[in-house]
Amino acid sequence: MSALALMTVLSAALGAAAPALLPKAYTHWAAVLLFFVFGARSLYDGLAGGGGELDKEMAEVERELADRSAAGARQRSPTRGGAAAAPAPSPWATAAATAAALLPPVVLEAFTLTFVAEWGDRSQLATIGLAASANPVGVTLGGIAGHAICTGAAVVGGRHLAAHINEATVQVVGGALFLLFGVHAAWAGP
Repeated sequence: MSALALMTVLSAALGAAAPALLPKAYTHWAAVLLFFVFGARSLYDGLAGGGGELDKEMAEVERELADRSAAGARQRSPTRGGAAAAPAPSPWATAAATAAALLPPVVLEAFTLTFVAEWGDRSQLATIGLAASANPVGVTLGGIAGHAICTGAAVVGGRHLAAHINEATVQVVGGALFLLFGVHAAWAGP
């Protein structure tokens, strides 16, 4: 959740800064265009039978977890011999080492994978677009709340939800919502 919250804060900040760099009308119509593109893409994927992505993702995640589990079970022998003096650690390396000492590896791995996976995702781009044309604080709080609800549902009942919810239906509903957001944004104007 912390990775999603950080991504939302960064996206909203970028969206809030965009009107200072570009005219507000440009950022507004770019956001409207993104809503329509995302909506059309999701509707197409849902209606054209582009489903099955969830099954592919689930299989990929399970395969990766099995590979990591097998790698963790193997014993690695430490290297020996004289090593050259290491350069002084950077502040980022120091922060990473501190986090690694305080948090379980799975927490750091989940944070990193989630943060990287969300980079350039529809939710990030939608957050940038919304923050460019609406109150960035409200967009940030709403985005974090939305991510918390979706992530909580996925963590608590992800496998059950995946077995009982049709992915194509989710894509169609999501696509329709994006189109509605686009129509509303176009109607409201910059």
